[in-house]
Amino acid sequence: MSEYRSRNQLVLVEIEGAAGVEETPVPATNAVRVRQDARFSPNLEQLDTDYVQDSLTNSAPIAGGGDASMQLGAFLACPASPGANAPDYGALIQGAGFDEEQLAADLTGAAPAAGTTTTVPLASGASSVTGTYVGMVIEVGGTRRVITAYNGGTKIATLNAPLENAVAETDAYSIKACTLYKPIDAAFKTLTAWHYFHHQNGTSSKRRRIKGAMSGLQMSVAPRGLANIDFPLRGQFVAAPDDVSKPTGAVYQAGDPQPLINALVYLGTKPIKMSSFRFDLGMQPEMFDNPAEAFGYDPASPTNRRATGSIVPNKVLNSERDVFADWVNGTDRSIWLDWGVAGRRVSLFIPQARNTNVQDQDVRGYVADAVDFRSIARAAEIYICLHA
Repeated sequence: MSEYRSRNQLVLVEIEGAAGVEETPVPATNAVRVRQDARFSPNLEQLDTDYVQDSLTNSAPIAGGGDASMQLGAFLACPASPGANAPDYGALIQGAGFDEEQLAADLTGAAPAAGTTTTVPLASGASSVTGTYVGMVIEVGGTRRVITAYNGGTKIATLNAPLENAVAETDAYSIKACTLYKPIDAAFKTLTAWHYFHHQNGTSSKRRRIKGAMSGLQMSVAPRGLANIDFPLRGQFVAAPDDVSKPTGAVYQAGDPQPLINALVYLGTKPIKMSSFRFDLGMQPEMFDNPAEAFGYDPASPTNRRATGSIVPNKVLNSERDVFADWVNGTDRSIWLDWGVAGRRVSLFIPQARNTNVQDQDVRGYVADAVDFRSIARAAEIYICLHA
């Protein structure tokens, strides 16, 4: 009988102050609630010696340098008091090349002038920096929309889809308190991650470590289900697994995930029904050679990002929605999903999705459009907003 169980694990992740300088994550502040099964893989090169000798048996190999990887998965969930609290998996998102911004409380006000069905003038206290609030969710007259553009000079926010009525002067609005993640092209953050298997004696654990790590990011969700968010990490191998005292006192901040029901789902400016959604940031962390490092590699850093995804909406008349024509003509559409309960919602916003393939798909006897896409907005492939 094995002395370890697959379910008895703990993962700690901390953003490094300097790339490749290992941090010391602790359960009280760095625990991440992950789905089973978290995996750690040392990737050490095996160097053949190929000595000539008096036997047909090959000579023994020698272990060389290498790297390490971890496969971690979580549920996309909003913490309590979003904006004041970040999710425990937030460090992993930042390690995938995202910046984290927080709006601690709802930004409320009354429109100082009339707007339109897709523009909301914000009050004088709003930010004067263009681009602020993009990817955040705004509520006007009880209707939620995502902000797709913001002009800091005019203080006008543009929405992804029309409201039922044009915004009138003095109409109340509320930009929801949130933690927002958006892609970056510089100042990337690296991670230290420690993974523990707990021994059945209740007092010991086996620890595996990785430092100087960065991650990819993949998401998937379907109606009535929970949204998965997966992080394939790659970084510097630290040392062989060691036996340590079992860490205790893990504190998690993600909260329970919400199924995809009572959701807003938009393709372009129109609401749609859909059977599934997938997204892959397409960032593969690379590591440059460095013989001065203990195992021959520098900390991880990204060299390319090619975001792809798929969505399966119901098939409708071309006059209502023509995904094939969008594919042929190179027409870009935004995609927006927003779901959860009041105070704990998740918003995924893709500003520019360009179709790369369209096929018929059977969904329990119904015909749907299986649409593959590339997300092409520069350093804005997707906005992940956890909001009130």
